[in-house]
Amino acid sequence: GTNAITGIGEKNSLMQAGGTGTVTFKAGNTATITAPKFYGMTAGSFATPATSGATATNNGTIDITGDGSVAMAADTKNTINNNGELKVTGKGATGIYNLGTFTQAATGKLEVSGEKSLGLYNKEGTMTLDGKATISGTKGAIGIFSNGGTVTSNMGSNLEITSDDTGIGKGDTPGLGVYAAKGATVSINGAKI
Repeated sequence: GTNAITGIGEKNSLMQAGGTGTVTFKAGNTATITAPKFYGMTAGSFATPATSGATATNNGTIDITGDGSVAMAADTKNTINNNGELKVTGKGATGIYNLGTFTQAATGKLEVSGEKSLGLYNKEGTMTLDGKATISGTKGAIGIFSNGGTVTSNMGSNLEITSDDTGIGKGDTPGLGVYAAKGATVSINGAKI
């Protein structure tokens, strides 16, 4: 089915997997959400003490519009999977926030856009990318930021990262296609940047 969700407060989510739980957004389902700082699907507690073993999987279509929103997020030692379609739009929006393990299958699609947006953020985790990803932004947007960990793309030219930096002369921050820090390994052969 299709659900449109609007008028909800900040920091809510569509589905959460905590402890060693598992949540799955089923194929054929569509959620269209308009809310600031909204989280599509999460795995893990993001608190102390941390939990491990949770899994969140998207097989449907999740479309989020809202500043500071995140399509999917995994805490340390937790797992998120995208086999469907994810779209997030907004200032400061993030496609994937990963501290654990993220896998996008060949059927997966990710689209991220907005001012100062961040396509894929990986902190000491593991990301494996198949399917298609389109990341576009303005005024300091970043395509991929890996702070330690490993990002491996098998997408080739199906990974597209663009940043409109036409405002640099007016004091806007330039965007970055890919940023790797703390010994991160980022392999994105054939990507369009």
